[in-house]
Order: sequence, then structure tokens, then C-alpha cells
Amino acid sequence: MDTLAHFLDNLGVWGLILSTVVFIAYLGERRKTESARLNAALRRRWVMATWVVTALLAWSVTWYHIVNGDAYILGSGRQAWLPVALIACVLAGAAVALAATRYWPRWRPWLTLLLAVVMILGSKSVRGAAPNNDLERGAKGDEVAFVQQRLKSLHCFVATEKPGPGEFDTETASAVIRFQQANRLMTDPGRDFHNAGIVRREKEFRKLANPFAGLKDCSP
Repeated sequence: MDTLAHFLDNLGVWGLILSTVVFIAYLGERRKTESARLNAALRRRWVMATWVVTALLAWSVTWYHIVNGDAYILGSGRQAWLPVALIACVLAGAAVALAATRYWPRWRPWLTLLLAVVMILGSKSVRGAAPNNDLERGAKGDEVAFVQQRLKSLHCFVATEKPGPGEFDTETASAVIRFQQANRLMTDPGRDFHNAGIVRREKEFRKLANPFAGLKDCSP
């Protein structure tokens, strides 16, 4: 029991949930030896199903942060299909993990546990943090590189402009302005004049980070 808890400890709150349901099932067993009680607890179908639900909840939290603009999917700026592919992989993994709770007794419960752990770790590893402040000229970092990639996918850079990777330069600011104009993010010229070419965390970045925002590209 201690070994399992230590193994799941690096999963944070999700690991705590995984190990807690095992502990509850363990307390309900009346076997003679601890190993027999643990083995019986792990094989409880409701325990394995809870692992899968926990993994799906971890991904739900990730998608909440993505849609809310608090984070972004790493690599999705360059690969627009990546978010959809991730959803398909997660659903497929959950389906296999649930099937393993009923079928394939030889692999029970380790296949379900392995898939749940991989899904939870994946929900963390694919997520990049949103910037703490607005992005403007002179800013550098992975968030800037993500913004540049998203703007490229929306055709907001003109053919002659080549931004420095990960560096918010003049070309990037010009592309941001085109993005703002195409998506009507500068509705009040008087009030928004000073925000031209700036990626505001709660506005432009939130829309760029959300792969389902339905953004318009900058093509004429």
C-alpha cells in the first residue's frame, strides 16, 4: 500500500484520489494477508472505473484552463489539428481503460491503472502556462513563440515579414494588429488605441489559446 501511494504521489491531487479509492476498497476487504487485501482492492471494478473518471476529470480541468485562456496546448500554434488529436487519444485511452475493467482479466488492473496514470501525466505535460502580463514589443519566451505560431496559422504575417522566434518584435506587433482588426478586437479606437499591437492576456491571448474560438484569419 505504501509503495502504491509513493508511486502516485507525483501526480498531485489526482494521485491522491487514485490512492484514496484503493485505500477505501482495501479497508472493506477481509482477507488474511495484506497483499491479498490489496490485490482484491485493486481488482474492484468500481475502483478501476474511478481511476478512469479521475483521468478524465484531469483532462477536463486542463481544457477548462485552455478555453479560459489560463494556458495553451504546447505545439498547437504550429499544428492546428493537435487539440482534436489529443481529444481523440484521451477518449480512446479512456475506452480501452474501461474495457480492461471488464475484459482481459490477465491484464487487470494494471492496464487500467497505467492508462489512467499516463492520461493524468499527459494532461499536465501538454499544457503551457499563460503569461502573467500582457505581451508587447521586447517580450521573449515560449508564450511569444506560441503567439507567433498562431498568428502564422491565421495568415497574419505578410510574406516579407519573418519574426524572430520567441521574440516580440515589430513584425509580430504588426501581425497582432492585423489579427485584432480581423477579429474586431479594437471596437473602440479611442479607448483601444494604446492596445494596438499588444497581446492582452484577457483578450487576444485568451482567444489565441482557445483552439475552438472560431477565429477569423487575416487573409484579405
